[in-house]
Amino acid sequence: MLRFRLLTRALLALLLAAALGGCGLTDDWFGSPEEPPLPGDRLDVLTQIGGLAPDPAAASVPVSLPPPQSLDWPQVGGNASHDPGHRTLDGALAQAWSADVGQGNEDDARLLAQPIVAEGRVYTLDSVSVVSAFEAQSGRRIWQRDLAPEDDDDGYYGGGLAYEAGRLFVTTGFGALFALDAGSGQTIWEERSGVPIHAAPTVAGGRVFTINVINEIRCLAADDGRLQWTGTGLEEPAGLIGAAAPVVSGATIVAPYTSGELAALRMENGRDLWDFNLAAVRRSAQVADIGQIVGLPVARDDRIYAISHSGRAAAIDVRRGQRAWEVEAGGIEMPLVLGNFVYLVTNEARVAAIVRDSGRVRWVTELPRFEDPEDRTGPIRWFGPLAGGGRLLLVSDKGSLVFLSPEDGAVLAERELPSEIAVSPVIAGNTLYLLTKGGSLLALR
Repeated sequence: MLRFRLLTRALLALLLAAALGGCGLTDDWFGSPEEPPLPGDRLDVLTQIGGLAPDPAAASVPVSLPPPQSLDWPQVGGNASHDPGHRTLDGALAQAWSADVGQGNEDDARLLAQPIVAEGRVYTLDSVSVVSAFEAQSGRRIWQRDLAPEDDDDGYYGGGLAYEAGRLFVTTGFGALFALDAGSGQTIWEERSGVPIHAAPTVAGGRVFTINVINEIRCLAADDGRLQWTGTGLEEPAGLIGAAAPVVSGATIVAPYTSGELAALRMENGRDLWDFNLAAVRRSAQVADIGQIVGLPVARDDRIYAISHSGRAAAIDVRRGQRAWEVEAGGIEMPLVLGNFVYLVTNEARVAAIVRDSGRVRWVTELPRFEDPEDRTGPIRWFGPLAGGGRLLLVSDKGSLVFLSPEDGAVLAERELPSEIAVSPVIAGNTLYLLTKGGSLLALR
């Protein structure tokens, strides 16, 4: 019996050694030299997820920023084209002042409105439709108005702000559009459609454009609020919190809908020109497949640059509605068009530089995606990028500020902010404005 057991063990040992040898493991155990690596360049596989792989052909495209300018920020995205350019932002960015704008994020309310800056004042809209005006230099409150109806109903948050010619235009989650005197906050006119509006208004050519939650674009006269025309897109049964404002390119207004559709219309009469859909080709019930356009589309040189949540970013010809190029990248922040490049941040916390003419990727930089990367908990949302003082700037909802090189995406500086951030930042008058989740407006210079 003992001899049988010894023979059995010997046979098993021989079989195990043969199996390991076939797998190539015994060479490693006994110190045999490893096989030479396969030829070719090694690329970080993470930077290729979502189609964002650096292309060597993009390396020859020069990176040059236009001269920085100290400008106002009168509408969401900086102007009606959502094209803020390169802003002046010098110094170490110490906090100059802070102010209370009202209610911040709550269980049934969210801050969605980006602050705007015009004629020496900063205007804000809190999560329950309270509008405030502050002195840009000191942060002193000038006036405040509660635009919620008297029969207030919980949960109606959203809306935004736009300024033109001494008037402040305000949309609300209660389905109203107000024109206020920018100096006093008094109502000039109001229009109530009753359908909630989560996006800011866009003002151009004596007209105010709004998009409500049922994907209806409305054009009203800026002087008296009379309705001039309407247009409709496909309704979407589910969506993300937030919405994008219409963008202006010459005599064309382009409406970004929650379905992922971009609809171009004539500003004068609302006549349909073309549609382009940025939703994923294959749709499912997954949240990642929601095609909604939350990041503001950008108009520059007869092209629209836009990104959807579901993984498509594209440059589209304004005249014909034809795609110039497309990359696999999903995001909810406004692209930044600057010089020869389009800079954007994706849902996976990757910042990419894309050549404007060809759609080729020059570089991709990974930002922290989770507070706990090992367990993948505490997701981080990044707002931006913007360009200030020769650098790209991004802030996170967890309270981080990062500066990147526009040339190669290298991290130039990082700092922690005093509070968590709620909406995209604003640069105006050599000042960085941040709105916190708790409802405070911070001015950094």
